[in-house]
Amino acid sequence: MPSEFLSPSLAIAQSAYVLGVASPGPSNMAIMTTAMSHGRRQAMALAAGVVCGSLVWGLAAALGLSAFMLANSWTMVLLKLLGACICCT
Repeated sequence: MPSEFLSPSLAIAQSAYVLGVASPGPSNMAIMTTAMSHGRRQAMALAAGVVCGSLVWGLAAALGLSAFMLANSWTMVLLKLLGACICCT
């Protein structure tokens, strides 16, 4: 009996997510700009933040939390505040 976690549909969705995350965009430009002006260490820190943020949004979408956040706007404010607290520590 195949597991839900190993389904072909999930593999397709995960492949599309990885392709979208890896495609060039504003975040990639920010990382390149940071690397050229501030060095590799700061660029790697920014890249780690971008990857973490993308994973959080991907996980939220996969779990259906986007509909919950749309219905309850305070959750988005809470998420932003938590991100700011983590970032500033």
